Amino acid sequence: MTARARWIAFLGIVISLGLAALLRHGLVSRREMAPTTAHLPASKSERPFLFGHPLMGWEGGRRGWGAAPPRLTMRPRPSLKGTGRVVVKVVSALTGEGLEGASVLMSRELEPDGSRLLEPETLASAVTDAAGHVGFDTVRAGILNVCARGTSWRERCERNVGVVAGGVLEVRLRLVEGATLRGQLLTSEGSPVPDAELVSWSRDEWMGPRKVRADAQGRFEFRGIPPGFGWVMPRMTEGKTDERWFRFSPHERSQEYDIRLQQFVPLTLIPVHQGGRGRITSVTLESTPLARHQDGSWRGRVEAGSRFVELMAGCRTLASDFVHPAAGAANVFRIPYVAAPAYTGAECLADPMMPGPFELAGHVLREDGAPVERFHLAVEVRGDNRYAHYQEPFASFDRYRFSGSSFVVHPQHKGRPQRVFAWTDDGRAGEAVVDSERDEGPVSVDIVLKETGGVSGRLLGLYMEEWERYRLNPLSHAERVRVDMLPLGPTMSIDDDGTFFLAGLSPGVHELGGKLLEPYASFGTAPRVLTLPGVVTELGDLSRGLSGPVPSEEDVAASR
Repeated sequence: MTARARWIAFLGIVISLGLAALLRHGLVSRREMAPTTAHLPASKSERPFLFGHPLMGWEGGRRGWGAAPPRLTMRPRPSLKGTGRVVVKVVSALTGEGLEGASVLMSRELEPDGSRLLEPETLASAVTDAAGHVGFDTVRAGILNVCARGTSWRERCERNVGVVAGGVLEVRLRLVEGATLRGQLLTSEGSPVPDAELVSWSRDEWMGPRKVRADAQGRFEFRGIPPGFGWVMPRMTEGKTDERWFRFSPHERSQEYDIRLQQFVPLTLIPVHQGGRGRITSVTLESTPLARHQDGSWRGRVEAGSRFVELMAGCRTLASDFVHPAAGAANVFRIPYVAAPAYTGAECLADPMMPGPFELAGHVLREDGAPVERFHLAVEVRGDNRYAHYQEPFASFDRYRFSGSSFVVHPQHKGRPQRVFAWTDDGRAGEAVVDSERDEGPVSVDIVLKETGGVSGRLLGLYMEEWERYRLNPLSHAERVRVDMLPLGPTMSIDDDGTFFLAGLSPGVHELGGKLLEPYASFGTAPRVLTLPGVVTELGDLSRGLSGPVPSEEDVAASR
């Protein structure tokens, strides 16, 4: 072979190898770019969980921070068409040991399509075994409330927990011992009332009133009472009794509360029509209906005192007033009202200004594509901003919790794109944006969690009224917490005992403020924390502002 021929052959080999490499590179690139899922996120938001603050990458890509999002694997769309299983574990919050004989109640407030029921529906109830376990099989998929309490243990609930078709929901309820209300039931003359039934309830108890029976001397005792306001009422065959209220402070363990009944007297209410069309369907005295007579009056026998009455057309209140029946008086009261059509069924709940729900389903994944095992979800909804100075910090969210990685919820249409947040108990969090108005029918979205961290602790020294608001609605003021002087999103939660948890903080040093700071810390002493990916920094009990040097990454790692 001549030199020219060898040179041509050499060039041919080089060109062939180059073309092969280019083709191979192109095919690989095409494979990498090809979608591999039918449910890609509707939108990936690079905004942070701190409004208006850019999400900064973890320098050097340590712990996977800053890595490219993974390819999402093909996953079937979750559904509520079917049943799942619910497993409940009830333990002592102090020792962690399972509680035997605790009552567990499972209920729902929503229909499968997201519409609200007129009254919560009880789905099942059971008693825990020796290990504190109870299981419910073939539970219709949907959003549930799971509650538990014991004879001396305060009621504890986890609301808005979801189970998808074919899935398993795990619930762990940590109970604390409640207070004791004891006393004696007496007649108006001071004699004991033996063997009478009494009921007691608190404002945030979902399992119904507690019932006890007085002994031969009229003594009674309620245990497991939560702090805050509550009511106790004897049930007497003589007539409707008054509701007596009591109040326990957070650290109060017992109270003596004797009840002296007033005389029972007949009561007659005469509605006086003053216009309008429609009819009265019921008259209630403190939620107890009175009997209608042929002359149009409503009558009953009640305990003397100040009593509240309502004239109703279905669930619509036509008139209300206080009456004061007394012993020896005629006790005939005339109540003026304006008639109106009755509200019944869905009309009792429907708000013409509020849009209906839509179906949102998907999965929650780690950045490496692995499905999570338990997560929290929050969907932005149309809220009441009448008292808000800024719309964003006071945005309203519906919150849920699921086991596994799948979810199906029915949030309310907002009329514009809605943010969806997901986070896990290790502080990782992610966000997506969905547009229910643009996407007709059910909306699918997969949420990829960022490599963020979290903080947790407990607020101490809350005023009684402020603590009561947290107890009744622990999430009501969650957005009033600030980080780096910026309001937060919905990844903040506060329990009724002041324990808080915040996920979605980008790695680095942060200053806490707002509810985590006031009213104990002065200016310039905001708590400063270092957060790491997948690490929850425990702040302990916060009774005053924390200050001082920020712990190093090595110190945090050594304390784990």
